[in-house]
Amino acid sequence: MSTKTTFKRIALVAVAALGLGVLSVAPSQANVSGLTVAVANGTSGLTGAASDSTTAATITIDGILAAGAADTVTVEFVAKSVVAGATVVPALQYLDSSTPTASTTRVDTETKQASTYAAVLDTSTSGLFSISGGNGSAATYVKAKFGLQFESATSTDRKAGTYTYGVIVKVYEGGTLNSALSTTKDVSIVIAAAASASEEPSAAYSAVYLGLGTTTTPSSDASAIGYVATASTTNKAANLRVDIRNASNAADTAIDTVTITVSGPGLVYASSAYTKSVKLIGVSSATYPIYADGNAGATTITVSLEKAAVSFTKSLSFYAAAAKTITAANFHPVLAAGANTGAVAVVATDANGTPWTGTAYIYASSATDALVAGSTTPVQCAAWNSTTGILCPVTALTVGTAKLKVIDASTVAAATATSNEVTVTVKGNCIKREDCV
Repeated sequence: MSTKTTFKRIALVAVAALGLGVLSVAPSQANVSGLTVAVANGTSGLTGAASDSTTAATITIDGILAAGAADTVTVEFVAKSVVAGATVVPALQYLDSSTPTASTTRVDTETKQASTYAAVLDTSTSGLFSISGGNGSAATYVKAKFGLQFESATSTDRKAGTYTYGVIVKVYEGGTLNSALSTTKDVSIVIAAAASASEEPSAAYSAVYLGLGTTTTPSSDASAIGYVATASTTNKAANLRVDIRNASNAADTAIDTVTITVSGPGLVYASSAYTKSVKLIGVSSATYPIYADGNAGATTITVSLEKAAVSFTKSLSFYAAAAKTITAANFHPVLAAGANTGAVAVVATDANGTPWTGTAYIYASSATDALVAGSTTPVQCAAWNSTTGILCPVTALTVGTAKLKVIDASTVAAATATSNEVTVTVKGNCIKREDCV
């Protein structure tokens, strides 16, 4: 054997020995494998409602931890977004191991770090949970389920909306953080709005009312509406109330797209404009004034609610400023001395045949008649109403008969229409009109 060959053999043995030495002193490597993190959103209720683990958002963690007690998985959370104005206290709680095969799962609650979870209007009370294997001598499968819920006693103002939290899962192998295996998941707790707060409109409960211009917020239809056709943007002919309600019949919460169309004389005031037709997108209940445009005649107003898929029609009439015909009749033909309210009834129309419901005046046909009842100076009649129409008062002075007429102005000279004559009888044997026969 040559010297050169001997050296080669010695070198090979040395390298082999060195390699064996390296392998023999290598430490056992901790290892976490197959780790999964599954989350499911949860729900809660408005202030006062129960909030517990049955509706909590859940976080389920499972995986295999290597032999030895040095491998752990921790779980905690931070608030990401909270409904404005809400005061809620979320808490992370260990629920169970989720499966019998994970009987070796050990979950410990570490020192609470409330400041870690601080967020706007949110004070979390949960601590940091640590998951480890229960068997230090062999690899173990672990599975743990956690619930994130609002503390009922301390969540003093729970509002409808979505509350989002970031769940932070960290993996430690041999006591050293493994960033590659660590992960963050978002989970939400959703609080549904109360049924009474729903913005979805209901055809069953939504309604439209047309009231007199003097009725600020009509809650029923006026039996009949007539208004002078003289154009005006200050005097309301009527008020149109569009009452949009939800399935709980709650007012002022539902919204819809509303179309109002005026067919005939008149204008609706909406969106800062006087118009024949308007489409209002995403509006709630409101009142829309109706004004005269200078034209007389019958008018139909159609209101359509797009989402509720329902429409309504209302009607009113605009009469010419001057009456065309006035018909007077005795409402109480026999009168007592003194004031007699509603003695003469009046029906009037304008040139289009539209009922004229303006201000009428009654007067004695002559000075001789005025000695018995009435006055040669016209006296204003009562305002029109849907039950009795226009009624005029007559003051009786002495026993006898008197002829009276009704006009459409405060003076005879200004009148454009004059009624037929009616004759009233004043008797001396009755003190009150009700006693006259």
